[in-house]
Amino acid sequence: MNEQIEWAKPLIDNYDRNQIADLALAQIQLAEGQASLAIETLISAIGRDPGSFAAERGKEILAGQGREYVPPVAPDAVLASLQSTFGQTLVPVFTRPEQVLSAQLDIRGNTIPYGGELSGMAVIKNSSSEPLVISDDGLFKGNIRVDADISGDITKHIANLVFTKIQAAFLVEPGRSILIPLRLMTGELRQTLLTYPQASLSIECTLYLDPVLTSDGTVANRLTQVRPGKVRVDRPGVELTTKYLRDQFNSISTDRIDQKIKTAQLFTGLLAEQQAMANRKPLYRFMYADWMAPLLRSALVHESGLLRHPGQTEWVVKVHTMAEMLPLSLDHELTSAAADNLHHPKWPVRMMAVYLLANQQQRGFGKVLDWAKKDPSQSVCDMATALSRASSELQGRL
Repeated sequence: MNEQIEWAKPLIDNYDRNQIADLALAQIQLAEGQASLAIETLISAIGRDPGSFAAERGKEILAGQGREYVPPVAPDAVLASLQSTFGQTLVPVFTRPEQVLSAQLDIRGNTIPYGGELSGMAVIKNSSSEPLVISDDGLFKGNIRVDADISGDITKHIANLVFTKIQAAFLVEPGRSILIPLRLMTGELRQTLLTYPQASLSIECTLYLDPVLTSDGTVANRLTQVRPGKVRVDRPGVELTTKYLRDQFNSISTDRIDQKIKTAQLFTGLLAEQQAMANRKPLYRFMYADWMAPLLRSALVHESGLLRHPGQTEWVVKVHTMAEMLPLSLDHELTSAAADNLHHPKWPVRMMAVYLLANQQQRGFGKVLDWAKKDPSQSVCDMATALSRASSELQGRL
């Protein structure tokens, strides 16, 4: 800077060379008229750290000599990087969708008893060497649908048993899977399995990813090359005997709460089965006797029965029993037994009783709903308000 070249040269010669030293040497060479040598030194100095302030100063000096700095190319390093990323070609090899993505539906066990829970797991695997992004703009948008086909003593197709979507964007690493739990014991499938306890059934569930309708009206994956996941599970029919039913009836007052809930589910299911078979040709062979209906109803409405048992902890049983009675067509006796619970001290019992009776669409029940809107429990009030509004909308449509 002070043009004291004789002092700068020893400093450059006696210490390790760095970018600053090369920049000073280039200026000395220019001062001594060695322009070509100075340009080479400047290019070398800039290349040590092209992003530094010293490099910017070197580019200014180089420009003053009529030259522009051009970064050196390392063909071997660039080629090695490209080969590690893309292989031997600059164009990535096309990977078919079925080689990138696969899906299967897993269900624990292949047999469920009457009243058993049916849950599954959607397993979506990324089989490619690249991350799989699940989003609205990705290969897989995150829409999941499960259909069910029932065969055996009853034949039925249930579309859209489950439909869900992975809400947030999700990244699946290469070779890894994402697991989505699915509750399959729901909706029409649940109602069918519980309404026909003596039917032997087979349920095939089909998993679709981003489902679409094809030209022939069938459902398929949006990526048609990816096969839908399928799994089958059997539900054997309940084998009834007179002794078994009477034993279940006689043990109601002494059973544990969980067993009472199971008994309520079976007895209400058998009543629903009898109602479904009434005035028509039976769908399958099932046990029936004239004494069965009175016994089942007595199990519900008797003073020590499932709906009227006075025990302090029995309110849980009452709630479950009334929930299982929703598919039934209630007569005066069953309605009366359920109505007794409108005054129960536990609010879940009162709320379930209001819901059950309102679903029967009985004439004049609007007065009961108006009364329930003044219930001490806010949950019961909200339920009565919602049911009253739904009833008014239904009457308006009629």
